[in-house]
Amino acid sequence: MEVFFVSFNMRKYIFLFLTITVGIIPNDSFSTGQYVDRQIIGNYTSWINSNPLEDYFKIKGERAIGKLKLHGTCTAIWRGYVATWKIKYDSLFLVKIQTGFCGKNPKTIDLTVEFGMKPIFASWSSHILIRPKGQIVQYFHTDYASIFEEKIYYSIKNGILESTDSKSFVEIDSEKMLPGERYLKDTIQKLILYSLEKDERRNFKEENSFNLFISFNDSDFINKISIGYGEAKSPVTIMEKVILKKAKEVLAAFPQLMKVTHERYRPPNVNFFFNGHCLLFPEDREYGWDYG
Repeated sequence: MEVFFVSFNMRKYIFLFLTITVGIIPNDSFSTGQYVDRQIIGNYTSWINSNPLEDYFKIKGERAIGKLKLHGTCTAIWRGYVATWKIKYDSLFLVKIQTGFCGKNPKTIDLTVEFGMKPIFASWSSHILIRPKGQIVQYFHTDYASIFEEKIYYSIKNGILESTDSKSFVEIDSEKMLPGERYLKDTIQKLILYSLEKDERRNFKEENSFNLFISFNDSDFINKISIGYGEAKSPVTIMEKVILKKAKEVLAAFPQLMKVTHERYRPPNVNFFFNGHCLLFPEDREYGWDYG
């Protein structure tokens, strides 16, 4: 693994991208992270940034399925349910409604009590169903505002699919780095960790810890590597000095990020927390940093 990080050509960055698996569920609506509705596409289930059931409740005049009233039971699900949808034969169908996501065992509501059958043709729905696709490029903790690599738009009228469109927000370039926040953070962190020698780590103190701050400029290159948030602080401990030095060395040739065209996108700022115990005892399964 150590040889892997000696060269900074894009083939090795692409290999790193393929070896890092990042799974993210975008619970980012209503100003607090939310469980989102789902969409079945063939044998695959994705999430959507839309809630067609809300239109049904407006028409009904009551937020209830049968006698069960739906309301938020915790801040992670203000609307009180997670609905699953499927587009089949160019029509939108309600497949399932689940409640109790604030606990360990979500429960499925019997839809026949309300609709008499299932799946239910969503004849009440007339809006655009939005499905994010790819990685989260930039996360916003409010109203489905996070930026993804791509979004798919399903235009629905009276439950019928009228058109499908898509929009990509990342200009793919094999010579540049994918700007996904989690991927970017994992990549940089691993580059720094793998550059640390065992002899260097032995001089760290278990009780020491600090934050390393890395920011990108409008040209999508790293323009700042410093200790602490905001205003840069001078390194004090051996750990701070060594890791700051290593970070500047291994990131000197860090590639330019791919261009993001979304209007809300801003050059990323990435913060890393380094802990002496984690670095000294990587074999500690609960708290150690296993990178060796």
